[in-house]
Amino acid sequence: MLPPPSMPPCDSILQVLYPFEGNGLDFSGNGNDGVLTGAATALGALHIPKDDSSALEIPEALLNGVGDFTITFRIRFDGFHYSGYAPYNYILSVYNNNNAFGFGYVRNENHFRVHLQDEYNFDLPELLDSTVWYCMAVQREANILRYFIDGEQTGGDVPAPSDPIEVAPDGLVLGQDRDCYFGCYAENQSMFGDLDNFRIYHRVLSAEELAEFCTPTYLSVTACEGEAYDNYGQSGIYEENFISPEGCDSIRILDLDFTGSVFGQESVGICGGESYAGHSETGIYIDTLVAANGCDSIRELNLIVTEGGTFYIDTTICVEQAYYRYNAPGTYVDSFVNSYGCDSIRILNLDVIPLEPLYIQTAFSPNFDGVNDHFLVQAAPELEVQLKTLRIFSRWGELVYEIQNPALNANLWDGRLGSQPAPDGVYVYLLEYECNGLKRLEQGSVQLIK
Repeated sequence: MLPPPSMPPCDSILQVLYPFEGNGLDFSGNGNDGVLTGAATALGALHIPKDDSSALEIPEALLNGVGDFTITFRIRFDGFHYSGYAPYNYILSVYNNNNAFGFGYVRNENHFRVHLQDEYNFDLPELLDSTVWYCMAVQREANILRYFIDGEQTGGDVPAPSDPIEVAPDGLVLGQDRDCYFGCYAENQSMFGDLDNFRIYHRVLSAEELAEFCTPTYLSVTACEGEAYDNYGQSGIYEENFISPEGCDSIRILDLDFTGSVFGQESVGICGGESYAGHSETGIYIDTLVAANGCDSIRELNLIVTEGGTFYIDTTICVEQAYYRYNAPGTYVDSFVNSYGCDSIRILNLDVIPLEPLYIQTAFSPNFDGVNDHFLVQAAPELEVQLKTLRIFSRWGELVYEIQNPALNANLWDGRLGSQPAPDGVYVYLLEYECNGLKRLEQGSVQLIK
């Protein structure tokens, strides 16, 4: 967002921009690079662990002698300090004996505290969440301090000294409270979290500008695999900090997705003498095209060329089935246009299997004399019959025998319940089978005689 015409141009007031993309370099073009100390890292954000040595030391000229200012940043805490002397998640600290400056979050009292000769507290409407990124800003206009969270002012205007900030040499740090010239850090006053997009302006940004800062531009891009987009070669979400042609700093969230070549399969039939996609013979063809997203598209074409003409079909079905709408034995001649649009003649010779393709016993005597000792299911060998499941129940509904996929004409139930002979009587069977692919269910009774 450009400043109002009465404001100085952006590049004269943005003093530093730290995106922390692997280091503490300043992206504003002003050369205000920072130096990592201790275990601090800058892999996409400045990470300060819970210790008394990790920080980012930044040039004191950024705030030394400054009156009006705005400092903006995004922050996510890993945890909060509760115990010890003056527990405090310190974000920025200026060391000087006189007009020093600093700010951070006091969890025990749930306020944002600014040190400027004295302490000034900005109460928060609710506790901060350690899993959430917050967009924050602190600014001074003459003798007024303001604090913003996610683009909204919190705590109102607070009167404070208007004296210029004084910074001792090497006395400006991020991530710790600097209590002496050489550091004097305390573990329970470390920032203990991640800091990103840190900026210092030497003017007061308007509420609209701060809201704009907290609302980055989102861009979703799909690119072809093997290419690069803005120097990125992998899919991911990237937060970019850059300076616009007008000298203003901006944030863009890039959702980048690299897509590979689109692969498709197509099966097409044509008549003799025709062509499809430049091909006129039966075969499989691999063609490289350009897809709608601009990336290469690979198509596998299965092309079938048919001349039409006359063809013959000899088949058999079971009663209750139909083939090409016919269900009676006979020879049928049909003229039609086939699925590829070619004229054809079909001659169908149809045979129909009788209604009862199976012979199922009505009685058997399992006395093991070698005669009629097993329950049998039989069929003529020329029939395409497959037995699926046979179940036999007692008169009280108890399952006494079950077999899956039994063979035709094989010895099945031997009249036993486990190892003991079953009592004489009538038993009920349920038989599931297929005749020429048609599922059927047969049920009846069988007499067991000793």
